[in-house]
Amino acid sequence: MIFVNDRATARAIEADFLARHTDARDSDPDWLMKRAAHAVAEAVTALVHDDATAGSALVHASGVYATALVHRGDTALVHRSPAFSPERVESDDCLTLPRVCALVGGGDNGGDALYTLAYLAEQGFSCSALLLAPKSHSRGRSVALEAGVQILDAYALVQEKLADQQDSIGGADGEQARSKLWALTDISSIATALEAPIWIDGILGIGASGELCEPMRSFIDELAQLQQARGVKVVAVDVPSGQLSDDGEVTGPVVSATTTVTMGLVKTPLVLPPSAYYAGTLQCVPLGFNAQESDVRVVSDQDIARTVIRPDWADHKYTRGVAGLVAGSETYPGAGILTCLGASYSGVGMVRLDTPERVLDLVLTREPGIVGVGGRIQAGLVGPGMDDDTRVNALELAQFCVASHLPLIVDAGALSFVREVATMGGLERVLLTPHAGEAEAMFSQWGQKRPRWWVEQCPVEAARLLAKLSGANVLLKGASCILSTPHGEIVAVPRGSGWAGVAGSGDVLAGVLAGFAAQWGAKNERGSSTTSLVEALAAGALVHARAGERAASKVSVSGGPVTAIQIARCVSSVIGELLV
Repeated sequence: MIFVNDRATARAIEADFLARHTDARDSDPDWLMKRAAHAVAEAVTALVHDDATAGSALVHASGVYATALVHRGDTALVHRSPAFSPERVESDDCLTLPRVCALVGGGDNGGDALYTLAYLAEQGFSCSALLLAPKSHSRGRSVALEAGVQILDAYALVQEKLADQQDSIGGADGEQARSKLWALTDISSIATALEAPIWIDGILGIGASGELCEPMRSFIDELAQLQQARGVKVVAVDVPSGQLSDDGEVTGPVVSATTTVTMGLVKTPLVLPPSAYYAGTLQCVPLGFNAQESDVRVVSDQDIARTVIRPDWADHKYTRGVAGLVAGSETYPGAGILTCLGASYSGVGMVRLDTPERVLDLVLTREPGIVGVGGRIQAGLVGPGMDDDTRVNALELAQFCVASHLPLIVDAGALSFVREVATMGGLERVLLTPHAGEAEAMFSQWGQKRPRWWVEQCPVEAARLLAKLSGANVLLKGASCILSTPHGEIVAVPRGSGWAGVAGSGDVLAGVLAGFAAQWGAKNERGSSTTSLVEALAAGALVHARAGERAASKVSVSGGPVTAIQIARCVSSVIGELLV
């Protein structure tokens, strides 16, 4: 697990680090800024390289990547070396170098962006900087100018335009100004710079909080609209600029990033939804300081490897974990199949399935190793494909698991009887897996009115509240899943491919979770578990996300339509590669 800090904590950690490295700062006050700029420049060249290999023929600049890759995906965590070499790319290595435009604020992020442009200009990129604040980093601006970067004082130009229109950026006419959209593209020099296919977002950093003041709000609003309309690729410095809160809420305009290069440690707005959706691919640049322990973490590929049992010659089905499922019904037979496949491919030794005979026959034609009789289990799952005829069996298994202190996954229809299950004991080893609509219904069980739109807008708060009310762990499903404990601890699960959002995908997820819970239960019996149950469950959710990504990538490099059964079949290969 990777600890994630809020912005205030991150600033304090960085300040403490700088205070302990006064010698380096005295030698070069911008030494840390330059290291950050190297990484941002590398991210820009990587974007260009990716476009070239995809056939858009921008540039191939060989030899500039020094990357320790954790995962490359929609919201992956990538640790990159700051060892970028700003050597000019030789002409015979280049196809067509794209123009790059940096959006420069008045803080250190703006300085990072200016130094980045200087490095890129030395490579041969055509670079422009739009200054969007009354002041900018003077040393970074001087270095950029010396490297041949075009500097445009957009703030001053807009101020002149407003003066001509008898408006002002603040003061008495502030309210009138806030109701307007600053037409940056009405100024020809700015419009030309913004036509660049790649932007560097250095407007606002982690020091920004609360409501945005004018003209910055309008600047970001217009830039965000322009970026979306044109499909501009954006590399954000540290965090995307806009109104992102530490709990993941988005309260105003945000410039959406293709890649976010965050400095030193990961910040909460980058991993908590919905703000995480604006971060794109996440790269963390090691600068020598570490995150503090916190109640927010993000699950990583290493957690998968720590959870899955790597069997040796003495292991057998019971030491590898046995998952007991009540899944599928005459009404929803497919749920039984998909759930069993998810569990079987997760690494468990055995899957026991309680389901109607017709469903069992269908399951056995696809996975003959499934056992259709009761017996010893180390984790349970109820809910996928449940109807009125299977409700009693599901309730019995749930109550047995709670009374026996076994891990239990409660999904889909079984979420309706959580309060009944709670009468058998505490729910500290129970995981509830609602999506937003099911969460809305669950809140009503505890006399709370929380509409679906609120759950989707505030998923972290919703998951925390539901976990507190129920006394169980809650995995709130969405594009990015959020796992909350009853104590308010949060584990974020990076999102996979949007192509994985298909019918039956949730059944596969439930099966994988049951498999990971059973493996944890088997280890726990022997006293050999090195992870908590929550960590094991989060790892299972990440496997499902990776499997969806893997399935989509098999269709095409950029992804393509998949079915739930294709996702299930990728589970074992995702796990296997991490155990090498």
